[in-house]
Amino acid sequence: MLDSDKKHIVQLSPTHVILLSFLLFIFSAFFLLSLPIAQKIAVSTINTFFTAVSIATGTGLLTVPIDYFSTFGLCIIMLIVQINTIGLILLTIFLLQSFANIKQQSVKKLVIGNVLNIQHMGNFKKKALFVVAITLLIESITALSLFPVFSENYNNSYAWFLSIFHAITSFGNTGIALFSDSLANFNTNIRLLNTLTLNMALGTIGFAALWDFLTQLKGYIQHKKVKISFNTKIILVTTLVLFFTGSFTLYCLEKNIAFAGMPITTKITNAIFNSIAFMGTGFHTMDVKSLSFASILIVMILAFIGTSPGSTGSGIKTTTAAIFFATLYTVITGKKQTTLFNIPIPQEQIRKAVAIITLSIGWVLFGTFLLTIYERDKSFIALLFESVSAFSTLGMSMNVTQNLTDFSKYLLTISMILGRIGPLTLIFNFRNIFFQKATYN
Repeated sequence: MLDSDKKHIVQLSPTHVILLSFLLFIFSAFFLLSLPIAQKIAVSTINTFFTAVSIATGTGLLTVPIDYFSTFGLCIIMLIVQINTIGLILLTIFLLQSFANIKQQSVKKLVIGNVLNIQHMGNFKKKALFVVAITLLIESITALSLFPVFSENYNNSYAWFLSIFHAITSFGNTGIALFSDSLANFNTNIRLLNTLTLNMALGTIGFAALWDFLTQLKGYIQHKKVKISFNTKIILVTTLVLFFTGSFTLYCLEKNIAFAGMPITTKITNAIFNSIAFMGTGFHTMDVKSLSFASILIVMILAFIGTSPGSTGSGIKTTTAAIFFATLYTVITGKKQTTLFNIPIPQEQIRKAVAIITLSIGWVLFGTFLLTIYERDKSFIALLFESVSAFSTLGMSMNVTQNLTDFSKYLLTISMILGRIGPLTLIFNFRNIFFQKATYN
């Protein structure tokens, strides 16, 4: 009996363990947020569960105001965000080491590509320590920079709490602010906006790129030649293209609307801040409902593409978008081989990119279809935005989340989970469960 159980446990793949661990994390968050001490105003079971899923996935959509939770509840939320920021990455590193003897290489490639984007199978302990250390360092510096801003209007103890909370939620791409209008009241505070912009950007590019940067810096100090990895090049170029395109477009569209009355430097700062926030964090400095349809479309595109592999955010990922557009360019120009930076892209990666985008668009459209059935009193654009926001774990809303039916809330929780772990990872889990194709030594 024991041998049989042991055999069954060993046959779990890394993707199984990730999914089960993630579900356990969600229900643990749900239990903690359900405690009476965590709530200042009683929150229903469905709304507590929705909040737990939203925070555990790094989304930030809320069906009840954040001030319904007590100081203890807010500390729990902060802890959940912090665990989500580094937990999935650390779990992946652990699993890649624990399941190093897996014969089915596609399992390892799936986990590496979708979650961590590590190119080599060594130095797991060093990478795990790096993830923890760089997270704490970046968040600490951000909190120290935010404190002078918040201390102008709040006592020191609460100013420190605000600084730490927003440092964690911005780097963790969760985007929960302790203000009813997100950060609209701070849209003229250049210091706060620049600090959070940098913090969000570091969380967006991911730990793999940060590892590469520091390796490059170390090589430069030691007068050694160190090349930036191919994936990091893709991440940087794609992120910069999205960032500058988003910033320029938002500035042009909203300079006389959402940013009206601001000095030009403040308008540019807001455009930059919101552009990087729309890639996954969800902070904003203007009323989302007041945005033009063109701006809303830009928000959905940025959110759908999202952040980079190995980052604290979601979306289809910048690398997937880069491969997809490179493939389109190859088809249009009639070339035989898809390349990026003159390096051929394997057909396996192209098929994977197409599959991820197809599945993601399919789920968003299916989710929107169901929402339009159960939310007949709400506009189509608001429901589409809600569906994209949940799947991409953006966490922004056109003020409809709190008025959704229970069915729609459960639907969005599924979207948030699917968006966080990735559609291919979920399909791989079910494929292994039903077809038992995983083989081990």
